[in-house]
Amino acid sequence: MKPYLHRFMRDFIMGDTPEEVSELVLSTLNEFLFDLREILKLNYYPIKITVINTWEKVKGDRIIVLPYSELTEDGNLYFLRRDLEDAMDNPDLEKLKLLAWEMLVSKVSYLLYKNFEEVRSLTNRNDIAILASLLTTTTLLSVDDIKTIAATLEAKISVIKEDLESVDVLSSSIDALRYDEQEAVYNEIRMKILRAGAQFLDASIIN
Repeated sequence: MKPYLHRFMRDFIMGDTPEEVSELVLSTLNEFLFDLREILKLNYYPIKITVINTWEKVKGDRIIVLPYSELTEDGNLYFLRRDLEDAMDNPDLEKLKLLAWEMLVSKVSYLLYKNFEEVRSLTNRNDIAILASLLTTTTLLSVDDIKTIAATLEAKISVIKEDLESVDVLSSSIDALRYDEQEAVYNEIRMKILRAGAQFLDASIIN
């Protein structure tokens, strides 16, 4: 069986626009659902991948927020256009692997959220993503898809290293900036630390 990573790579290569890619990956996510149901019987609820230019365009109550995506209660999974375009231009690089993983985890998160009252009642919504990450990893292991798991871990480790190295560079230069420039740099540092932390937590779960 072809690894799910290769199926996502096919989708990103075949799509001419982020919107076309968004439609193509839905079939790959539905294929994953068949394997998932061998482990846990779940009622089907569709999601829609929505391409936006800024996070301010997200509509609806958020279920989970991941480094590259946001999932809302109406089943919309939001991605930034520039991230999808990066993955389309460089299908062998880390960005595609990270986006594909978030698509899988978000699909599982939505199914858990819709199927179980206990999941909907969780105080910390991002605990849903932790459960979904465990279930996603278990499903991939059940079909011997070590390729996708290993590639995801490799990509997460790489982006964690890049973000932390970038934080060091930004921190060393901040004192030489004006106050308004410092505030912007502080916000960028905070974003990179939060993203690295989220990737580290998920990498630990997968591992």
